[in-house]
Amino acid sequence: MSFALDDDQKAIRDLARQIFANTCDKDALDKTEAAGGFFSAPAWKALSESGLVAMSVPEAQNGGGLGLVEQCLVLRQAGEHVAPVPLLESSVVVAPTLAIFAPPAVTKDRLAALMSGESIATCALADADSRDPLSPTATAEQVDDGWVLTGCKPCVPFFDEASSVLVAATDSAGPGLWLMDLDQQDRRKTENMGFSQQRATDSQPLAQLELQGTPAVRIGGAVALQFAVTRAMIGRCALALGVSKMALRLT
Repeated sequence: MSFALDDDQKAIRDLARQIFANTCDKDALDKTEAAGGFFSAPAWKALSESGLVAMSVPEAQNGGGLGLVEQCLVLRQAGEHVAPVPLLESSVVVAPTLAIFAPPAVTKDRLAALMSGESIATCALADADSRDPLSPTATAEQVDDGWVLTGCKPCVPFFDEASSVLVAATDSAGPGLWLMDLDQQDRRKTENMGFSQQRATDSQPLAQLELQGTPAVRIGGAVALQFAVTRAMIGRCALALGVSKMALRLT
């Protein structure tokens, strides 16, 4: 068995490397940090124009149709360049999850906007009082006009750039995923949602969301949650591998 990259995989890796080298050099990262943010608009624009933002969506839905290996090659380059972009959350987790599991009424407009990079989605898979992402303690309840979510969701990245959040919760049938749209005039004033600021160890801004009957749409059950969590964990490892490689190179 050969673990060598084929020519297409090398081309994808090299494209990602070039994009991040052009948009996430030290000067660019210093400017982003000095501005108090953690998002590179030039890098995101370049990724969108290259088609890498749509890489995880099946070709049948006009996506790139790349496999998880290719996606991890791109994420590894993002890690090597410490690129402040929501590639893992929006492109590798949320977009393919919606493409595969969400009802057509949900994906119709949202998926195209995610693939073009016009909109960004983030994830709220962790719970404040649970260490198992497959057993979320946040709850979902079906009401007359849809679903509402209740619970505390910490460590949500790229909240200030996102238009929607993929939320892990549990209803009467078991664990699953729901999509929560954010108020685009002021994300922090989304209906029935409290907000507080957190910081990661690398100073990345994070959000803690207090869901208090927050409206959402159901995406899928336990299988969908397993799909999203698995991709999030593998993708996080790919990012960490890239960061570690760069750190070793600098020592």
